[in-house]
Amino acid sequence: MDDFFGIVHILFFGNSRLPVLANWLAVKSELVYFSGMSSVYEIETAVSKLSRQELLAFCDWFSGFDDAAWDKQFEEDVAAGHLDALADEAIRDSREGRCRDL
Repeated sequence: MDDFFGIVHILFFGNSRLPVLANWLAVKSELVYFSGMSSVYEIETAVSKLSRQELLAFCDWFSGFDDAAWDKQFEEDVAAGHLDALADEAIRDSREGRCRDL
């Protein structure tokens, strides 16, 4: 919803970023289309048709999406204890002098 209010602000109060906004909206419409796609091939085909500016906007969006997914998976792994053995090993190595400052 924050994106919506940002768009409204730009449209009604003016901003030199209007061309960027138009491309952002185009990418958002493509993303809506992606949600109905049934294969990676269809997504790849759609992405290959994006303009340079749309591709940059898509890459920016996807980077944030991928980062959030990775963070969520990491948090779930920590909560489930999947990293406990690695943490214990790192603490043991540090205590036994097998680590060095970076």
